[in-house]
Parts: sequence; structure tokens; C-alpha cells
Amino acid sequence: MRTFDSTNSDSGKDKKIRFAILGAKGWRAKFYLRVVRALPEIFEVCAILEENEARAKVIQQQLAAMNAVNLANIPVVSSLEELKAYEPEFIVMSVGPDVLRKAVPAAADAGFYVLQETFWPDSVGDLAEYYTSIHSPQRVQVAEQYRFQSHHAARLNVIESGLLGDVGQVQVSAAHGYHGVSLIRHYLGIRDETAEIIGRALATTTSQGPGRDGYPSHEAFREDIQKVAILTFAMEDGSSRWAVFDFTDESYFNEIRKPHTLIRGSRGEMDERSVRILTDYRTPVEMPVCRVAGGKFGELTPPCIEKITIGDKCYYTNPFPGARLTDEETAIASQLAGMADYVRGKEPLYSLEEGCQDMYLALLIEEACRSGAPIQSTQMPWNCR
Repeated sequence: MRTFDSTNSDSGKDKKIRFAILGAKGWRAKFYLRVVRALPEIFEVCAILEENEARAKVIQQQLAAMNAVNLANIPVVSSLEELKAYEPEFIVMSVGPDVLRKAVPAAADAGFYVLQETFWPDSVGDLAEYYTSIHSPQRVQVAEQYRFQSHHAARLNVIESGLLGDVGQVQVSAAHGYHGVSLIRHYLGIRDETAEIIGRALATTTSQGPGRDGYPSHEAFREDIQKVAILTFAMEDGSSRWAVFDFTDESYFNEIRKPHTLIRGSRGEMDERSVRILTDYRTPVEMPVCRVAGGKFGELTPPCIEKITIGDKCYYTNPFPGARLTDEETAIASQLAGMADYVRGKEPLYSLEEGCQDMYLALLIEEACRSGAPIQSTQMPWNCR
């Protein structure tokens, strides 16, 4: 599991990571801006790309309201040609699908590297058309931060360590769409192996929890659609690995619909709270998953994740110690650093091919949940081997 270490990574030494943003007015873009505000010695937004003059003014007002010296007076440009003068290492594109379909191929054709945020095609055909429209796919990486979140990163490191033995089963209720599928693939070590998918959409009633703007003003109930799918992957050696995808939208914010993950290997299993393994064939041991964070009991250390330990070993260390960032923002900072490493000649962060494969499987899950019939995946134009 690759994690970013600001003390020894090429992108954390002398050269700041300079990037531009398309879609800076949106909710997701605010995460990137908060990362830049918290880590000015590492990250810099060199320009904002916005062709609409009215939106450009709103963006500048929002940046000023963030009260950060390194976010003040960021130039706003209206075209890719103008952007070239500011020499960003890459462009973060945080815009809707309609804009993304045109903007990503255009930027790649113009010679820019692109880190594209969430995309959701209308169909498998639409996804394939989008992929083939990008003539330089090596210039495009997909923003997928979940595996850099502390708890997911720790699980991946546990799997890589061999502590659980050969992992062949996972149950993931942590993220929607291709985000959840990406976690499944990484936990199981899946590339583009074909899968049979069986799905159901289940309607339940739940007390409405908070959203992006906080708790509701009064008690309310809503119909919550829970999408559950079983994915059985056919491996080259004739064996199978399988996963349960389980998600409801309330899981992102609602405290009574918490996310959960279970990973099962030949020598043990792991969930949110503990790891259960065999030290030998007749000696089971259970170890708690311990999250070490500052500020919990009045300490003067920053209120952010520091480490995750299991037993006497550490399986995650915050690569940006001391920065007042949430787990999500810390993961996005790791993603930005990984993107810079890729642009500077290192391994891909999360390639367009990987993103397309995960989106493809997510679309098949949607179809299986709608139809109730088993669906078989096939090989697609991309290849993530």
C-alpha cells in the first residue's frame, strides 16, 4: 500500500505542488482549498479556471472569505491557453458530468495532466464513449481518496502484511458507486477479472440525519434505498473471490446508519473495531484496532488522526502530522501528493482505466438492483492490468 510521506517523498521536498482548479465554486472543491490553506508549505493553487465572469467573481469572494493568505488573489483565467502561463503541474476538475465530458479530453489534448473528480455516465456505452474520447489517457487520473483514508489505508496495510492470510471475502458498506467498488477491488487484489453480480434495492424508513448543512430543523422520516449486491470474481487460477456491496445514502452523515467493513482471510478477519487471527491452528487472538488522535482529553495536540495501531504494530501514520484536517481532507492531501508524484515520473495514482473499471462495475450493480436478475461483466476497451 503506497502512502505519501511528506518527509521523504519527492513531492514533499523543495518544490511545492502547484495545481489549478476547474469548478472551484463547488462543494467538493472546498476540500481541496482547505487542504491548501492548512498546508501552504506543500500545496499551492496557482490559478482558477472559470470562463463565466459572474461565477469567477463569486469564487474570488469565497476565497477571500476563507481568510488565508495563500488563497487570496489567486488569478482566475477563462481558457486553457491562458492557464499555460501559470504552469500548473495538473488541473483538478471538480465539475458535473456534462462539463467533464468535454473539459477532460480538451485539457489532455492541450498537454495538461488532469485529476478528475467524480464522474457518473448514463450507461456503459456512455462510459466507453467517454474513455475513447480521451486521446491521451495517460494524462488523466481519477480522484479516488477512500483508500487513503486512515481506516481504509490501515486495512490495506494489514492485508499486505499477510496478517489475515489469503483474503478472499469482503463486505463493504462505506461508500457509494465506484468509490465502494474501488475499495472492494483493492481489498481483494482484483484487477479487471470478470464478475457475476446479483443485486437488490431495498426500501426502508429511517429518521432523517444531517446533510452537508448539518442537522434538519425538525424530526422527519424518509424512505431510504439500500442497495445490496454480491459480486463473485472469477480468478485466473479457477478460484473465486467475492464481495458484498451494501450502501445507503444516509451512511455518509447519519449516526444511526454507520458505515462498516468486514475483511475475511484464511487466517483471520478484521472489522472496524478488532482483528481476529490464529497465531497457530488452535490459538485464536483478538486485538483491538486503536485510533490514536490528539485533543480528545484536553491535550494541546491538534485534533486530528495520528496513527492506527493493532497489537504492538502501527498500520497507519498520518503523512501530514499536525495539520488540522479531517480524515477526508488528509486523504485528499495524500491524493494530491500522489498525483504530483505521478506527474513527476512515479507510478500511477488511480488511472483512468482503473476508474473506468470501477465505474463499469458500479453501473452493473445499479442495473442488477433495478432488474433483480444476475449480470455478468465482460472485458471492456480499457485494461487495468
